[in-house]
Amino acid sequence: MIRFLISCLVISAISWSCYAETRVSLTLPAALELMAVDQQPVNSPSLVSGSYQQPIAVGTHRLTVKYLQNWNNNDDGGQLFESERLVIDHHFLPGKNYQLTIPPLNNAWQAEAFARQPTIWLSENSEKVATAFTAEQAQQREKKQPESVRLKQMKLLWQQASPAEQRRFRHWLNHPD
Repeated sequence: MIRFLISCLVISAISWSCYAETRVSLTLPAALELMAVDQQPVNSPSLVSGSYQQPIAVGTHRLTVKYLQNWNNNDDGGQLFESERLVIDHHFLPGKNYQLTIPPLNNAWQAEAFARQPTIWLSENSEKVATAFTAEQAQQREKKQPESVRLKQMKLLWQQASPAEQRRFRHWLNHPD
């Protein structure tokens, strides 16, 4: 029985360490809503204050976020401020803890101005590693980036492939199994 319990503990530890190596922790303030990861919708909790954590797979991802905050007045009439959707592209490394950060907002006027022109950044150990962009800005940045070496190599290989090899590759793209 003891051997069985020990083997269960060892298997759990191995499983957890494998899981931990493939995930990173992303902490978000309550005022930020994580809308999607790689264009796949995410259900973020609805919090009034504090922060929440979202596990993210290791690797390169595009996060889509927006600022959404209700600022209550003394007369109990709240003001809801919402920014447009912003994207952050980043390569997440294993074992790291990341935070999405916004500047401190002390009143409804600051929140309203922030919602019109949000500044959101991704940090790791209090060091800024990426800044959020509007979807339009992200598209413009992608157009300006030169082709990667890998993409150039793939194009060259494609041009050098025989028609039969190109057909087999097209088939593989549609049926990768």
